[in-house]
Amino acid sequence: MRQRSVVEHFASRERLAITSEGRLVATSAARSKCPCLVTRRVSEDARRIFLAYASGYHIPKQHHFVPAILGLHRLPMPDAQKSPHAIRLHAAWQRTELTVAMAVIHSRAISLPDVHELDPATCSLAYVRKFNAPTGLTEHDIVEIDCPMLVEATSITLNGLPLIKPDSATIDITRIIQKHNELAIHLDVSKIEVARIATARLLISTS
Repeated sequence: MRQRSVVEHFASRERLAITSEGRLVATSAARSKCPCLVTRRVSEDARRIFLAYASGYHIPKQHHFVPAILGLHRLPMPDAQKSPHAIRLHAAWQRTELTVAMAVIHSRAISLPDVHELDPATCSLAYVRKFNAPTGLTEHDIVEIDCPMLVEATSITLNGLPLIKPDSATIDITRIIQKHNELAIHLDVSKIEVARIATARLLISTS
C-alpha cells in the first residue's frame, strides 16, 4: 500500500494523530501497513488542515490534507465551516382554532405541514410546541428556531415572553432558552397557506 493511501485510509478512521509538537503519530494498525509512518515532521499548515479534517470540516479536493501531511508541499488552510446542527420540530404541535372574540373552536394535535381542515368560523390559529433545550450547549453555541410561520405571525411567545417578529424564518433564542420551553405562534387565518407548507427545527451553531 502506498504512503498516501495509508494516510488517507487510517486518518478517516481516527488511526492517525498529530502531536502539539507537530509530529504525525500512527497507531500500531497503521504502522503494520506502512512502518515509515511511525512519526514524521509536518508543517503547521499540514497540522491545521489535518485537525480541521479530524474535527469534521469539509476539505475541498484542492486542499486535500494528505500531500501536506507527507510534507510534499504546503497548502493554505481551507475556509470551511460546519453546518448548523438541526433538530426537527415537525411533530407534536397543538393547533387551536379561535373565533374573532378569541374563543376556542377546536384544538387538536398536529404535525407540520398543517394539512387539516379549518372550521368556517375560525379567524385565527395558535400553534404551540413544547421542547427541551438541546443537551451539551456551551457559552459559544447559538440556538435559533427556524420556521416560515415566524415571518407571518401576528404574535410569537417563548415561555410566555413576547418575541419580536423576525424579518426571516429564523429567530435567535440563545439568551432566553430554558431547560423546558413552550413556543407559541399565532397566525391570522388568512395566512393558513404558510402553515400548509411549514416545517420547524432548532438550529445549533458555534460562534
